[in-house]
Amino acid sequence: MKNLQIGYTIPTEKVFGSKWGISKFRVYASTTNVFTITNYTGLDPEVSAESETYSALGVDRGIYPNPRQFLFGVSVGF
Repeated sequence: MKNLQIGYTIPTEKVFGSKWGISKFRVYASTTNVFTITNYTGLDPEVSAESETYSALGVDRGIYPNPRQFLFGVSVGF
């Protein structure tokens, strides 16, 4: 699974009322490179294609895998 995002839009009328002037309030969390299901024993089954020669394509040279990233945020609309 490469990307996963979950979020919730909060009903602004119930929480903030009309005195704040907020029309939209959303909280969310997102992550990339969530997990990979494979029997591959190296660092990353998506082998880098950094070489210009075709004979080196698909060769794992111990390159670091793509990082897992987490993002949390709040979106406010006025």
